[in-house]
Amino acid sequence: MVLALGVGLIGGAGVAEAQLIDDVFADLTDALLYHEDREVREAAAHALGQIGGEEAYAVLGEAGFLDWPMWRYDKTRSANTPLVLDEELHLQWVRELPEPERAWPHQWDDRGKLDFDISYAPVVKGDQIFVPSNVTDSVTAYSIEDGAEQWRFYADGPVRVAPAAWEDKVYFVSDDSHLYCVDAQNGELVWKFQGGPSNHHLLGNERIISFWGARGGPVVVDGTVYFTAGFWPLHGVFIYALDAETGDVEWLNDRTSSDYVPLPHGGAYGYGGLAPQGYIAADEEQLVIAGGRSAAGYFERDTGDVIRLNPRDEHKGGGGYDVHIDGMGMRRNEMLQDRVAALEDEIGGEVFYKLAAHGKLFVTTEDGALYCFGPDEADPVRHEFSPGEIMPESPEWAEKAQELLDELGESEGYALILGAGSGDLLRELLVRSSLHITVVESDSSTVRALRDELA
Repeated sequence: MVLALGVGLIGGAGVAEAQLIDDVFADLTDALLYHEDREVREAAAHALGQIGGEEAYAVLGEAGFLDWPMWRYDKTRSANTPLVLDEELHLQWVRELPEPERAWPHQWDDRGKLDFDISYAPVVKGDQIFVPSNVTDSVTAYSIEDGAEQWRFYADGPVRVAPAAWEDKVYFVSDDSHLYCVDAQNGELVWKFQGGPSNHHLLGNERIISFWGARGGPVVVDGTVYFTAGFWPLHGVFIYALDAETGDVEWLNDRTSSDYVPLPHGGAYGYGGLAPQGYIAADEEQLVIAGGRSAAGYFERDTGDVIRLNPRDEHKGGGGYDVHIDGMGMRRNEMLQDRVAALEDEIGGEVFYKLAAHGKLFVTTEDGALYCFGPDEADPVRHEFSPGEIMPESPEWAEKAQELLDELGESEGYALILGAGSGDLLRELLVRSSLHITVVESDSSTVRALRDELA
């Protein structure tokens, strides 16, 4: 009934009486805010979105339907927001971010299957946009009004996939194997959970990462958050359901990688299974977990039991990081496509990701820019990326750093520093070489200060 009323109102045929319009609007609002059935609420939201106007959007905002809180909008990864953006949009602000550093170099036979972290994939909830970074190993909150930074939280490894915002919290995974839960308003840690069985680290994708890096993008459904850790089946893959409030384990499936199975290589067999890199889609019954270069897996949402998992389900050309609840691929939103196409001349670079929230269009580009467009003309705010200049201050450490480099005979490669100390040795090595340096330091305040200085 709700959907029928909404369509009738939108069509406008035979519903000219103001009282009838008011009654329909009231029915849609009541269904949106109070109906127990999620599908009815979504139908009412889309009907109100088509009606448009301040009053309709105020109700949609109250119900949370103007947010874009997860990758591709919702748990099913549908991209099906009820928000209809104005056809004419104007640049509100743009923020330059560090040039992204994707995990896997482009390979022609990948066909985009590992493109999950080419650039930034943010989400929006309320008046904040949350941006993950594979460069600074962080999630940062910015204001959607002017792009001003509000807070930043650092993980201990790259954050390569989009976070998920739910109620007053933000959830994200990192190559350090953890799922993090932070407070959306201030970025303070609420809890974190290690997905891998130990603290074993290694050099992976030119970074120090966990043996079981977490690249299964989180999804939140009815107070449960789902994620994966590990993407080499031979070494173990872990699929978790955690209580979103406490981080307590509801179930764990660690049994998908120990079978001797046919592989997608034309007659080859081996120990293998799900190799999750990308996103997780969910509905009331199942999870669809992206397999990166291999096929997706399908699991019971309530138990984690396998519904279907066969590396040969989809031939070697199959797979990908992008899934929706019905399988592989990325659902299109034609309205978003049209709005971005109309702004092509104002967007510098190739578009990586786009979303609509609270009357605004947000776009990220492959070179690391974040744009915000809105319905009102504005004098755009521009946040340029200007990394701080490293300023060594110790002649003593300058001499020691140069002695180390001379003895080494190399200025490129990897270095490990045990203990940051004053930070002067680190600074000198950074300005005198092209070394990729990892610092092990137990004092969290020292770590934070160096990250803020050098990020």
